[in-house]
Amino acid sequence: MTDVTRGDVQKLFNIKADYSRPIAEQVKTIMNVSFRYAVTAKVIPTSPVDGIGLPKAEKPQPKSGFRTRNIDEQKTLTMEQISVLLEKSKDTPIHMQVLFNVLMGLRRSEINGVKYSDVDYINRTLKVERQLGRIHNAVKEDFAPKTFTKQEVGLKTKSSYREIPIPDYVSRAILKERQVYERNVKPQKGRVPGYGLYLLFQLWQSKEQRVPLQVL
Repeated sequence: MTDVTRGDVQKLFNIKADYSRPIAEQVKTIMNVSFRYAVTAKVIPTSPVDGIGLPKAEKPQPKSGFRTRNIDEQKTLTMEQISVLLEKSKDTPIHMQVLFNVLMGLRRSEINGVKYSDVDYINRTLKVERQLGRIHNAVKEDFAPKTFTKQEVGLKTKSSYREIPIPDYVSRAILKERQVYERNVKPQKGRVPGYGLYLLFQLWQSKEQRVPLQVL
């Protein structure tokens, strides 16, 4: 993070804007939040993202399926509030959920559906491919206790399926979470520990269900 220059940021924005304007805007938001938090945490003195904008569109962009949304600034967290939220959530069961939501923009149902196999540890990207929720027209009695609203279901729209960059801070937290999991699970011959398992499995499972699982 300390080696990233303003030129690197502008180059990234240009590449993403050429590919998709909505994705470029999402990347810009994630970069802004991540680097401003790094400044607040005194990891870097200044943010290389400040003052860097997306290139102007030379022609109208085709519809991408994304909808516009009016944001109520009074209900939007400030950088100071975000910093406090991240700090106060440390060492609590919801810390990973806070990171995925605040720094990466995932919905709660998408966060619960993230698996270790969705994480590209080399390129530091995350594939959002599912969510946990209630199956349409399903009957509660057909499911195990406390799992009725935790079934794997598809995302709402095609544009919801996406691959997004993982900020360094979140990447380190994911690795730490995986190390905790591996310390508490017996290794199984021929299987990668945690591969295919929900990243937040231990958080939403009931106490009776908190046992090592085979690869899902």
